[in-house]
Amino acid sequence: MASGRLGVARLAADHNTVVYTVPPDTLATVNICVLNLGSSDAQVQVAIATTDVPGAGDYIEAGVVPRNGGVLERFGVMVGGGERIIVRASVDQMVDVRVHGIEEVA
Repeated sequence: MASGRLGVARLAADHNTVVYTVPPDTLATVNICVLNLGSSDAQVQVAIATTDVPGAGDYIEAGVVPRNGGVLERFGVMVGGGERIIVRASVDQMVDVRVHGIEEVA
């Protein structure tokens, strides 16, 4: 089972990016860190879904605006086998995401 860095991405504007997918028969406890590297504000959405496209009830953050240099963090998020952490930003190539944590057999 993996631990530490589980997924990273630099986001394209207005595009759902799957940053991490939990392996089957696995439970992951993760921290999600979203950093705005740009000089302007960025709207960010974070979802946990069973497909690459989030649906109703999948979002855990929506419309959050980290200021330039700002960070959005979620700690201790439990994610089940096959679920994906999906992040979207309103600006291009200026938002980095890191998912780190630990996987264990479910």
